Amino acid sequence: MNIIAMIKGVGSFKDALEAGKSVADPAGWKEVSITTNRIAAVLAFILVLLQLADVQLLVSDETIVIISGGLATVLLGVNNILTVVTTTKLGNEVKK
Repeated sequence: MNIIAMIKGVGSFKDALEAGKSVADPAGWKEVSITTNRIAAVLAFILVLLQLADVQLLVSDETIVIISGGLATVLLGVNNILTVVTTTKLGNEVKK
């Protein structure tokens, strides 16, 4: 995965949102999306294990819920955008 090329391709996100278009390296972006989802799942699993082991964290349960809810919302939004820009089968159709 060439991260520099992917970053340069960010400018084409707007174009990629149109039906029938995608970013220059869709496989690389899909890999980023999958890796991000895996990291989120591992972090959630670690938190559950810590809770089950009765480990006292430096933050309250309410703070963990707020932070994880915010992160989940951001990740879901980014995942939805990446799904659209990495395929030519989805996108905002321009009505004429």
